[in-house]
Amino acid sequence: MAFAAAAVQFQLSNIVLQRTRSSSQLVFSKEALKHAVHDLPDWYSSGCWTQWFDRDNPSGTGDWETLSSLLKANPGKICTQPIGVEAKTLSGLTAAAAGDVIYRSDTTSGFICRNKDQPKKKWCNDYRVRFSCPPSFCNPGCWTQWFDRDNPSGTGDWETLSSLLKANPGKICTQPIGVEAKTLSGLTAAAAGDVIFK
Repeated sequence: MAFAAAAVQFQLSNIVLQRTRSSSQLVFSKEALKHAVHDLPDWYSSGCWTQWFDRDNPSGTGDWETLSSLLKANPGKICTQPIGVEAKTLSGLTAAAAGDVIYRSDTTSGFICRNKDQPKKKWCNDYRVRFSCPPSFCNPGCWTQWFDRDNPSGTGDWETLSSLLKANPGKICTQPIGVEAKTLSGLTAAAAGDVIFK
């Protein structure tokens, strides 16, 4: 990974800037990378950032913006395996600028600020969090293959999402943002003269 005149090299030592006449190298320890990944700038990832989420308040034991709780409360809006996490106070400050001690801020747990970790018995600030997701999550404009589960006998042609999900596991997202239907010969319902129930 190259940055202008610097190269990044990963070693098991502390963070060090190594310079020679022809180049500079920034060397990170594994531990430093583990804690710095959530602070990567937007341009680092080819994925996308979710909207901001604020599920919890710092009353009680702290501000728990956990990935598992946010996934349950916001189905389809957050990827299950994010590649980055960013947290800011509701006024836009980073945790460092706000002076809070953070218990967790990672792509597995999400973001946790515990009141008991704060100096002078103060409470955590109220945080919002967003996640960086891989490109496969970011491009919702894609379409599935065509599916034909039912035939127009009896009461009609019932191509319901629930039935199609059961018949085609892993091939259809559970919360699609659009649907398109055509006859097997390629006509739209309007062109075929059919009346659509819902």
